[in-house]
Amino acid sequence: MSGYKFTAAQRFAVYTVHGGVCYLNGEPLYLRLMRVDHVIPRSLKDDPKRLSIILKEYGLPADFDLDSFENWLPTCDPCNSAKYKEPFRPTPIIQRYIDRARAKAAEAKALAERVVTDQAISKALNTLERALGQTQLDLSALKPLFDLYQEQQLQAQSQMREFRVTPHFTILHEREGYRLVQTNYGVGLMTPVGSGASAARCTACGNDDLWNGARCLSCGHLVDGD
Repeated sequence: MSGYKFTAAQRFAVYTVHGGVCYLNGEPLYLRLMRVDHVIPRSLKDDPKRLSIILKEYGLPADFDLDSFENWLPTCDPCNSAKYKEPFRPTPIIQRYIDRARAKAAEAKALAERVVTDQAISKALNTLERALGQTQLDLSALKPLFDLYQEQQLQAQSQMREFRVTPHFTILHEREGYRLVQTNYGVGLMTPVGSGASAARCTACGNDDLWNGARCLSCGHLVDGD
């Protein structure tokens, strides 16, 4: 059976709701590199008899939807590849993973739907999708996505985790609207929207809100090089 094609909204929802870490090894994930794992492999759809046995072993209904948030959790590529298409044996720890996915399924589904219907957030996520493999991002377009991630973290009443967008861009911390951001070009501040605080506009890429001294952290351009 061919692989399931996740939407960008589904990926963001799984990443955010489950804390941005691999459910198998607990390591932080980058949103763009994360894999979404079917805890119970969807390949079992090709073997209905075996699928029926496994669902019964886990106490799941016969109509349990393998292609749903109830069966999706975030993983890193090595863990996802090691697991591949073979189902876990029914052990207490695996049961906990499935229970976790099912417990947060409604929240994840609602978040994915919000991403799709909110134009600013949807545009931000599309900007990120198009930037795959690039070191430079349209940072201003991504702000609605950052805000939504932070909002979800606060609603979960959990410690604010780093928002690891790509290996080239991570939000490390936020305080009073100012975000401490790390890119390939160093660490600096992203100024809040509407604050009136802004660095000089970068003549190379147009960025005006992410700087480290005289260096643009979006493209690496040095102002004193003009």
